[in-house]
Amino acid sequence: MGDGAGRAETLTVLFTDLVDSTALRSQLGEEPFDRVRHDHDALVTGAIDLGGGRVVKSTGDGVMAAFHGAADAVGAAVAVQQAIHAYNARAADVRLSVRIGLSVGDVTIEADGDCFGLPVVEAQRLEAAAAPGQILCSSLVRELARGRGDHRFAPMGLLELKGLNDAVPTDEVQWEPLAAEDGYAPTMPPLLRTINTFELAGRTRELAVLTDAWKASLDGPGRLVLLAGEPGIGKTRLVTELAGKVLDQGGLVLAGRCDEDLSAPYGPVAAALTTWATAVGVGADLGEWPGELVRMAPELADSLGLATDDGDGSADPSLLIRAVRSWLAVSATATPTLLVLDDLHWADAGTLLVVRSLFDRAPLE
Repeated sequence: MGDGAGRAETLTVLFTDLVDSTALRSQLGEEPFDRVRHDHDALVTGAIDLGGGRVVKSTGDGVMAAFHGAADAVGAAVAVQQAIHAYNARAADVRLSVRIGLSVGDVTIEADGDCFGLPVVEAQRLEAAAAPGQILCSSLVRELARGRGDHRFAPMGLLELKGLNDAVPTDEVQWEPLAAEDGYAPTMPPLLRTINTFELAGRTRELAVLTDAWKASLDGPGRLVLLAGEPGIGKTRLVTELAGKVLDQGGLVLAGRCDEDLSAPYGPVAAALTTWATAVGVGADLGEWPGELVRMAPELADSLGLATDDGDGSADPSLLIRAVRSWLAVSATATPTLLVLDDLHWADAGTLLVVRSLFDRAPLE
């Protein structure tokens, strides 16, 4: 390879584009649009990052990314669309739409990380040909991804793409909103809902630690992270930033807060269970000991579709701890789950027992 030449590598290339961004800017105004675009960028890059891809560059209203695996690229494309759908479900007056194109083959990688080659051109042209909310890929991407990720494709035939001499065999990657599965409706818990009112500043390293722990938990055992610091320095605000990323990627966020004056046994865990019941609904799997959870939060009996206990509401701590662990394991198996317990320095003895049990099951960071 001559001086200054890039190296060749087989990659799957992904392009995204925010549809009608100019019209959206005109509708919202400059500053509101900048905030929405920031949200959009975070959703897209977060899905790509979690999918194992690398953002090569911004294209203005979208990104170009590269993946070593075709199935990983397809999964990231689906995750982007699901994240955008979840964002629209939470937004009051904004509807974002993204189109995506994918291609695969040998590309040239320059020293600065930029990529060139026919797959780059194909992916960009497929993105331009896609309808809002649609993912188009070359049929070779489908063939390489086959058998991994349980993705679904619909043949689109040969597409004539601008600037290419030959028509490209094309498939549509089919996807469904995460909210359509098991009745799950992603939402921010009330505890964290009013925190995210200003841009997060000066917490890049701390947010990276949280994000890395979350990503590690998706592919292995759960992670337990403790945040400590003086009151008012932004611990809850930092966790809210992570919670937003989790929701945008289709995860579930549960939260409860310990209170200095209200020390009901297992209070924050019961609050997290309330968040879960609101999001998931009646009939969802509570694990092996659902009755113990109702003892902890008897007011949820109706919403969880369970009979109330006629006793005094007390519970065997060891059995309740097993019930909480079983419930969280079931929840995390169905949907990646983030549990936030705030102000633990005011925790009651029962809550501390639950937290201590989680120390035994998850690495501490």
